[in-house]
Amino acid sequence: MYKSERQAEILSILTRDGYATVESLSKIMGVSKSSIRRDLIIMEQAEMVTRNYGGVELGTPKGSRRVSFDVQHSRRVEEKRIIAEKAARLVNEKDIVFLDQSSVSKFLAVELVKDKKITIVTNNIEILSMDLPYGVTVYSSGGRVSSLRRCLIGEDVNTVFGRVRADFAIVSAVAIAPDGMIYDNTIEDVMVRDAMMNNANKKVFLCDAEKFDTDASYRQCHLSVMDYMISEIDCRSKYQQIAPRTIIL
Repeated sequence: MYKSERQAEILSILTRDGYATVESLSKIMGVSKSSIRRDLIIMEQAEMVTRNYGGVELGTPKGSRRVSFDVQHSRRVEEKRIIAEKAARLVNEKDIVFLDQSSVSKFLAVELVKDKKITIVTNNIEILSMDLPYGVTVYSSGGRVSSLRRCLIGEDVNTVFGRVRADFAIVSAVAIAPDGMIYDNTIEDVMVRDAMMNNANKKVFLCDAEKFDTDASYRQCHLSVMDYMISEIDCRSKYQQIAPRTIIL
């Protein structure tokens, strides 16, 4: 396969999947990882792709990058399980919980339904598709389907979250800057989380350490707005001073 053919194939895969690792591209295309890396360097210089998170995505303008749910869900699995286990301890029997469209929310939902009779309201299609034990109720937010990210978006979603009063809004995002400002890549996701947080008694931010000291195009809120921040590592020394009222677990 010629270099131009490889690069065309890489673009085709990224157009379909949104994101890919060097290893997955190597296997799909039957080409060495070193050849893939060389192609990606050339393609990044030409602003065709962006290399990050241990892989590559299309070189779309900052703020419009939308990685597929399946890719996100398969990454940093152990870290997400640790975060989910911590977050599940906050939720009590019969609580009403808002869960957002993030992949870590699916891990949390799995933990929550193990031994708690609760109500979940979510726009996360993967959670809506779960087999649920007796006593657990899950409500769909409604809205327009985003097949790539396996979630529901749009004004209908915001309306439903605005009509329910929850005990917890448990959310994530793609970045937290050094000053504690939380960011995301899409305005739709920011608006959905705003609706959740505006109608919940407690707000919980889930964030794995890979997102520390990064940013994106759309501002969600400052960490100090949150009642809790949960990561897989102890990050109190990093964030407690800039968000003193937030309990960091």
